[in-house]
Amino acid sequence: MSRITPPKSHGPKLVPIFASAVLLAAVSVVVSSRGFPRPAVGASASVGFPPPSRAAALQSGRTVEAEVITVTADGFEPAEITRPAGRFLLVVENRSGVESITFHISDEAGELLKQVALPAEKPDWAEELDLPAGRYRLAEAGHPDWSCLITVTE
Repeated sequence: MSRITPPKSHGPKLVPIFASAVLLAAVSVVVSSRGFPRPAVGASASVGFPPPSRAAALQSGRTVEAEVITVTADGFEPAEITRPAGRFLLVVENRSGVESITFHISDEAGELLKQVALPAEKPDWAEELDLPAGRYRLAEAGHPDWSCLITVTE
């Protein structure tokens, strides 16, 4: 009588490979987003945020700080950030459960500076911004009570 042995599991060997692949993908997303993501045609309207050349940014060798804001079913976390003037990478992660989401940034006077509509298949947004000192409001168009106050100091 022959014995049937179960096939060997490759799970433990694949875990480090999978974890490395996920880490590489995450780094790729951050690196590519620093070079300004290319939204779908008609997905983004922008006023007042001219993107610098990616080549110029890479040649300068400068580093850029990132501010990560997460949107949950209860709104933005954190609800407020304060940072010094200068370029920074704004990363907004949509974990709200809302599939198609539209973010907008307004200045203190309520003037719309930036609007980005994201489809369900691309829930997160990352863009390098350079805001002058002042107070700004990051909000989601479909949820007026969801907002994050961004204070930029001198």
